[in-house]
Amino acid sequence: MTSFFKWSFDKWSTLPLSTRFQRSKNLRVEASPIPFWSPFDDGRDGNDGEGVVDKSSYQFMSQRDLPLKKRSVEVVAPREEPTGVGHKHEDTALKSELFVDKFTETGQHTFLEYLASGFELNFMVAIDFTASNGNSRLPDSLCYIDPTGRLNAYLRAIVEVGEVLQFYDSDKRLLACGFRARVIDIPVSHCFNLNRSSTYCEVDGTQGIMNAYNGALFNVSSAGPTIFGPLINAAATVANKSLAQNARICYVLLIITDGVMTDVQETKGSLVSASDLPLSILIVGVGRAEYKETEVLDGDKGERLEHSSSLDMVQFVA
Repeated sequence: MTSFFKWSFDKWSTLPLSTRFQRSKNLRVEASPIPFWSPFDDGRDGNDGEGVVDKSSYQFMSQRDLPLKKRSVEVVAPREEPTGVGHKHEDTALKSELFVDKFTETGQHTFLEYLASGFELNFMVAIDFTASNGNSRLPDSLCYIDPTGRLNAYLRAIVEVGEVLQFYDSDKRLLACGFRARVIDIPVSHCFNLNRSSTYCEVDGTQGIMNAYNGALFNVSSAGPTIFGPLINAAATVANKSLAQNARICYVLLIITDGVMTDVQETKGSLVSASDLPLSILIVGVGRAEYKETEVLDGDKGERLEHSSSLDMVQFVA
């Protein structure tokens, strides 16, 4: 017997699960937490409103061939029951059932696999203009333009990383933007053309990025806070459009920043949405800020993203 409550969620969005680094179709897949609501749950086990699905990918896949009423997966949660003084017995409580309406598999490719198969590389760079960089006219600023020609932290990152990446870019026409600044009289921009053009953002090589950056420093007003989500969405739009046109192009987005990322959940969502695109992201931290939240985006250093993105597309260095 099944009860239906009109105020419960009638349809969930797609839940992506990654089988990265696994060779077997019988690997364990854990999705946690799974939100749910039940009028029969009194919350005594301390896990009211959350549960866990722990099944193999083969079990998920096998649901496709079953009658709809049998396509169920148990949603459980830890339950602690006292068994004596100072002792607890851990068990699991059946919280609900998740019915698998549809299960599909897609294969993802690594960045090197894209290049090996003949994809061209296009390089994009986004530079942080937040106020935490300091006054560009003062020597202790991260963005100070030294009249002696000594490079500031941002220019060094552009040269050291950009020179390597542009080597693989066939035409050396690089997409360059800035973020978190006011350009002339418009509101704070999450992504503005670094060359100050209203129609295009391309520059010629790393020297073109440096020239555009130097010019922009004295023509924008710094703002804040540090937000990555709109940058990743913009890069994903470019990559998706290229893919739709059957262009064999792989994109690398270089983000150079000094600050603590403040839109953590939005950025994670943007990464998951872009994970099937030929797009890799390199985040370079300059200065002495705390980058703990940013490191979480790098699957090699932090925890995997919620609803793990199907490709470890982010690398962070500081």
